[in-house]
Amino acid sequence: MTFLSLSRPDDTRSPSLQRAHHVLARQAWAGCRQASGTGTAATGSEYYSEVVIGSLLLASLDAAFYDASDHSRLCARFHGLGGGGAIGGGKAWGSTWSSQPLESLLGVSCVAVAILLPFTLTISWHLDESGSIANFIGGGTSIGSGIFVASGRFSEN
Repeated sequence: MTFLSLSRPDDTRSPSLQRAHHVLARQAWAGCRQASGTGTAATGSEYYSEVVIGSLLLASLDAAFYDASDHSRLCARFHGLGGGGAIGGGKAWGSTWSSQPLESLLGVSCVAVAILLPFTLTISWHLDESGSIANFIGGGTSIGSGIFVASGRFSEN
């Protein structure tokens, strides 16, 4: 698989870190698919993603998913609110792998589980108890740490 090093102007990650996030996101997605018994990770949809998070008493998660080969084409967004044991926030960029095109999930509600560490963020989206439908791994300008859950929906904008 070819990795395209196309990033948005405000993406602070180095090209080698972008490649690492690309590989880790795909492996996390593949592992979730195998663990849930939904098959192997032979195919999937990849997105370049930009995520803004914040958590104190209420957690907010906003994610924008761009075409992996054309980072100017917005494919979908996710906005979720929730809570958990996380304090902090920031902006992260990375790769998202999904078991289906996110454009097919527009209007669909789901739950996002996020793990926030300084300069690192991982998110797993779930429709139901059958397992993860998408996984994000990235990094950026974030502070704080913890885990939170946000309920929300995919949208066009």
